[in-house]
Amino acid sequence: MREVDLIKRFASLFPAADLSDDAAIIPFSDTNLILTMDMLLEGIHFDRRWCDAYSIGWKAATASLSDLAAMRAKPLALGWSVGIRPDDTEWTLEAARGLADCCARFGCPVVGGDTNRSDCAAIDVVALGTSDHPSRRSTAQAGDALLVSGPLGASLTGLLDLRKHGRTASLTPIHEAHLRPIPRLDFARHETAVHWSAAMDISDGLSADLPKLCAASGLGAQVEPESVPVHPGAKEYALQNDLDPLMIALQGGEDYELLVASSNPDPLIAAGWIRIGQLTSDHGIDWGGVNPPEGYDHFG
Repeated sequence: MREVDLIKRFASLFPAADLSDDAAIIPFSDTNLILTMDMLLEGIHFDRRWCDAYSIGWKAATASLSDLAAMRAKPLALGWSVGIRPDDTEWTLEAARGLADCCARFGCPVVGGDTNRSDCAAIDVVALGTSDHPSRRSTAQAGDALLVSGPLGASLTGLLDLRKHGRTASLTPIHEAHLRPIPRLDFARHETAVHWSAAMDISDGLSADLPKLCAASGLGAQVEPESVPVHPGAKEYALQNDLDPLMIALQGGEDYELLVASSNPDPLIAAGWIRIGQLTSDHGIDWGGVNPPEGYDHFG
């Protein structure tokens, strides 16, 4: 069963929940609380042979802060739970430092958590934010431009290189992109965010995440593959290793860039966004003659 199918079955059990967005929207007083949760598991999301504890803590925070960014939310607080082996105390403290530093950088206090014993390391994060006008995946319109907040593919090539060569003393930009990604809260807070008609973050890869936005809005898309921005380091790595840079950019997950739809893209482009296509009334996605592999699926 694919992850999207499992989520659909969850939705039938939780009728009060809208599971189509990056986070839950909870009306509260004169604003909205935005609630999101993410889990990282050893052996699934990270490998200690090349991923240090500090980076795991940083990435765990980024995953949830990125969801808040996609919802145009201001971070309010973050809590975390960790499952560890009894001899993992120092590893856990270093992961906590990474999580704390990421949260401090982006103005989100860590307010508590829980610990438990586990055969493998597991970190679960819950983040809370506020948004007067949260973005949804389901509110795009046919004809809206599709834009991304930055180049893609760096995290995947960083992972491929770490798997191939192991961890070295100096980290290259693609290693940094994989180990310590940056949530794009800068764009969520920018004045041009009012021009988003729909949004989500790119955590599973553009080829996996764009279909989710299209499905939520009941639309299709026309992608201009020549416009998809490939991270320079990802392009260099791909060409050196006989890989297709465009496929890397389309498939690569954990870039944590934002994908938005907009009926008025010019202010976004002026602020640094890159237009990659537009939404259509037809169902299905036209990738412009390329056939990208599906992005990451936890159960794929």
